[in-house]
Amino acid sequence: RFDARCLHCVEADASASRQAPTADVPEAEMLRRANTPEGARRLLEDAESVEELRRALLDVMPHAEALPADVIPASRERLKQLKARQAAAAEEAAAAEEAEAQAAA
Repeated sequence: RFDARCLHCVEADASASRQAPTADVPEAEMLRRANTPEGARRLLEDAESVEELRRALLDVMPHAEALPADVIPASRERLKQLKARQAAAAEEAAAAEEAEAQAAA
């Protein structure tokens, strides 16, 4: 994991940024953002799915002690929202399937 206080991590990141293909740049940017308190907050708030939130949490957790106290509780709330949205979408899909089945019968 990238640690902004670690000279080896900073040098490796700089080297990777110079050599990284375009597809890897967003991931490198995410890791860089995860190393600032405000960047970590945005990374967690911007997650659009449960998987994205989990990946973001894995990126910021090594630096959790540097995060503002409200970031982790806020991410828990965000996880609840995303799970509720996911469940509602699944219910909608099931209802649509049932309606199609009834229409076909």
